[in-house]
Amino acid sequence: MKRLPGALLVVTCALTAPVVAQEQARPDNPHGPLPAGLDCSACHSSTGWKQLLSPMAFDHAKLAGFPLTGRHAAVACDHCHLDLVFAQPKVAETQCAGCHVDVHQGRMAGTCTRCHDTSSFHDVPAVALHASAGFPLTGAHLQAPCESCHKNDQGGAFAPLPHDCVSCHRQDVAAATEPNHVAAGFSTSCEECHTPVTWTGGVAFDHASAANGYALVGAHALLRCEDCHVPPNFGLKFSPASQNDCIACHQAQFDRAHGSGFPTTCADCHSQNSWSGAQFDHSQFPLVGHHDASCNTCHVTQGDFTTFTCFQCHAHEQARMDEVHAFIGGYTYNSAACYQCHTNGGRGG
Repeated sequence: MKRLPGALLVVTCALTAPVVAQEQARPDNPHGPLPAGLDCSACHSSTGWKQLLSPMAFDHAKLAGFPLTGRHAAVACDHCHLDLVFAQPKVAETQCAGCHVDVHQGRMAGTCTRCHDTSSFHDVPAVALHASAGFPLTGAHLQAPCESCHKNDQGGAFAPLPHDCVSCHRQDVAAATEPNHVAAGFSTSCEECHTPVTWTGGVAFDHASAANGYALVGAHALLRCEDCHVPPNFGLKFSPASQNDCIACHQAQFDRAHGSGFPTTCADCHSQNSWSGAQFDHSQFPLVGHHDASCNTCHVTQGDFTTFTCFQCHAHEQARMDEVHAFIGGYTYNSAACYQCHTNGGRGG
């Protein structure tokens, strides 16, 4: 220090003075203690204090340990550093609650960054998060607004809910009338019959286990429960002895189509997909050409398809047939004997 003429006191400082990690707050510095090496010119210009540089010439991530990403990059300094004192707040990147109110009220496990990023609070990967929470969003749940399940969670304060269907769908169970679930004493484990796609249609459950092996296949899978059961207790209207005891339920259809005398082993010709389009194995005598006739043309004894006659169409005179077959060993004039040689309806061999 030296005094110059005119009593002017000049203070000179060594440019090589050591730099401390944190400068002390100065009375003329409104920002409090600053990191070592951070100069006013990193943010301010010579135009004026309020005229800030853009971008500012300092690394927020390096100096504060807090990268400014997403929405943080556009936030004014005084939104986080109240009164522009940069020593506060001292929070890590994952300590969101230091600045943001937790709308979940501490009911969500893990950190905020498990669900949120710095771009938006509202843009969350709901489908992936639900799957990780043990309740995958599938079927109709994918289309449901969040508030339809989280009814009491205002402002997105979604808290974990029970995973069982009846917790949300108790009113649906009570309102079900076809069948009446309450009166029938149905289980409230809805997934035993329903899927998340829809309540109506596509109802599936292990009918075979509940009905002594009677599986709902083919057209039976499309029937309403009331078609075979009497609500509300779901007693049986019919009592089939087995899966193929069709006549126990379909006596009326059988009578209309076949009358009396027809065999009641419906599965010999019909499938459980449809009554129409009956098929059976007649390969021992192919039904081709004129032989593609109605059953009772050849099987004239009602209910007995083991017997048949050829003479409904082939009304040959016996004398003429005896003469033609005179040299055929074992020949007799009856339909069963005809079939032994004419198995394909041809001239025989």
